[in-house]
Amino acid sequence: MSGILRAGLVLGIATVLAAGCDSGPSEYCDAPGLQAALAGAHAGETVQVGACTVAGSFDVRAGVTLAGRGVGQTVLQGADPHGAVVRLKPGAVGSATVLTGLRIESSSLAGVHARGAGAIALRDVEVRSNEGAGLAFTDVSSVTLERVSAVGPVPPEGTDRLEGEFQRVAAMAPDRVEPGDPTTCAAVTAPECTPDERRVMGCGTCGAARQFCDPCGLWTSVVATQGLVLGNVAMSTLTDVDVRGFAEHGVVALGDGSPTLSWTRGIIAGNIGFGLYADGVRATLSSVHVQSTFNGFRSVASAAAYFGATGGAGSVETTGLTLDDNRGFGAIHVGAQATHTGLVATGNRNAALWAGDTTRFEVSDAMLSGNRVAGIVLVHASGVAISRSMVAATTLSPLRVGRGEVFGSVMLGDGIQIFDSTTGVSLSNVTLENNARTGLALDMGTAAGSPGEICHAARDGVCFDAVTVRGTGTQHGAIAGNMRAVLLNTSMMPVDGGYTVTPIATGTWDSGITRSIEADDGVFDGSMEMAGTVGPIEAPRPDNVAGTVGPIE
Repeated sequence: MSGILRAGLVLGIATVLAAGCDSGPSEYCDAPGLQAALAGAHAGETVQVGACTVAGSFDVRAGVTLAGRGVGQTVLQGADPHGAVVRLKPGAVGSATVLTGLRIESSSLAGVHARGAGAIALRDVEVRSNEGAGLAFTDVSSVTLERVSAVGPVPPEGTDRLEGEFQRVAAMAPDRVEPGDPTTCAAVTAPECTPDERRVMGCGTCGAARQFCDPCGLWTSVVATQGLVLGNVAMSTLTDVDVRGFAEHGVVALGDGSPTLSWTRGIIAGNIGFGLYADGVRATLSSVHVQSTFNGFRSVASAAAYFGATGGAGSVETTGLTLDDNRGFGAIHVGAQATHTGLVATGNRNAALWAGDTTRFEVSDAMLSGNRVAGIVLVHASGVAISRSMVAATTLSPLRVGRGEVFGSVMLGDGIQIFDSTTGVSLSNVTLENNARTGLALDMGTAAGSPGEICHAARDGVCFDAVTVRGTGTQHGAIAGNMRAVLLNTSMMPVDGGYTVTPIATGTWDSGITRSIEADDGVFDGSMEMAGTVGPIEAPRPDNVAGTVGPIE
């Protein structure tokens, strides 16, 4: 009985009844019937989809539940170049709009989209995106995701992946020049295609690259950009959420300092740019694993995670965060306050933890091993407390630095670097072992008294307590000095400062440090390069995240 609402006497809910191929007596398997049922449903009612594949675009009204038989049985497909496969109208708090038990296959701007005040919830949902964002939510009061995965087209490492295919990433089809823009199209003398035409190009064994014809008549590649976008979402609660294979960041969370993000258990893997980009958000992460983030031939920094405060006060508290085998940094903190407990960072190809311009940076019970450049870099930081942690086996690696057209690299391989951070820095019960260049490199700045006293009576300077440094061969233990010269600075490279330190002999400054090394720090007479601030980060646009949100409605 298609389109009829019938009260569910046992469960106390209303269910939209329908009939269709491969469906039960109360399920839809045809797009017109499903769209009509959704249009007629009211808050508190459930629209059921059968074990089938349904193609189209579907709008879910506020407070309505759209339910399938399960991720492996119910599939919604969409290829709307101007919209989303499923659009959710947020319901009242306490009566969320719900999507559950299905898979979405999207070549649209977004697989699932919601915008505006209210609450939404997704449970047992998988989104596979070829274009656009997997899930995009903006200005929503409450977003709850449970057992949700977003999968993009970027192949995992270990396959015959042609990274060049993902170098030029259009945000998505509608985010392009306006039709007939003479300043943009005047130079196009030989159009390649008809605007809005689409095609699929082969990409070796890495899959296929989808392209659209832009208004100037040129083919432009388009792939799935972000896996999950949370733009000014007041409260996001994620449990068992995985995001993999997106070409312009895995997860983007933007706010003005008030939104919260709580994430328990999840994997962010194989994304280009940033695995997690959070700015102006108060994030709490527990047992989240970020791995195999890579650049895709970009000149800007990439990282497993970025925590910033450009849009508003940002902070992050993590328990059991894992940063593993990322092509760039482990986690970058710029202006955001941070507390990391039980963090593990291994095999990252740049510094495992980088913190700058922050007034609180706490790390405890952490293991950082086998990273390049440095385990921890502190730049213009205060309120630093590193305790009960080990930084080991950092390897020498060039760090790009420069200014303007002048750039180069410095070779770094340190356990911990402390630069221009002379107030409120404490290392307690920390072991620095077998780091390639030195266990600890310290810029004493102008805060050091004679002969190098930097902790001060009030212990408000740079203080060490039970710090053990071990090394072999030419590996130094702990070197300190005063900053002398800027080597290179740039807005093009990941790091915009490279500095030399003129070391001083061991003395009062290293009280609390025990060395077990073969090299003699006390007679070190060379110069030592140190890194500076992380260069400008290519941030997602908060007003229109990669074209995801604006064009949809």
